[in-house]
Amino acid sequence: MRLDGQEPSRSLNPSILLLIFGSRGILICEQTDPQANIKTAAAAVSWSVATITTVGSADKYPVTSEGRLLAMIVMFCGVGLFGGMSGLAASFFIGVKEKTIVAEESKIPARLEKLEEKIDRLKREDNSPDR
Repeated sequence: MRLDGQEPSRSLNPSILLLIFGSRGILICEQTDPQANIKTAAAAVSWSVATITTVGSADKYPVTSEGRLLAMIVMFCGVGLFGGMSGLAASFFIGVKEKTIVAEESKIPARLEKLEEKIDRLKREDNSPDR
């Protein structure tokens, strides 16, 4: 299935890259702080998913300035990704609707011609000497 000329896998690539770089980045930023609560790859992936989707997580959060900066970047990118995916889905549905409208519009000239023929026939019947 293609959405507006793009394969769905291509639209998922940025999400996967953001997840990978966000997870690895938060591990790098938080690894030196003893108070950090994101210390494992699993915790980093969980944090990245929660941050990308802007759900957030109260149990996993960055404590360093670098980690917080990365969190802001990941959040903004996540909002952009979801906005892009929403736009892609919307363009798919609009494209389907446009095709339906075009198909209906192509029937209009034939309908108009039939109506004109009926009007002409009614005019002829109205002007007939039988009345």
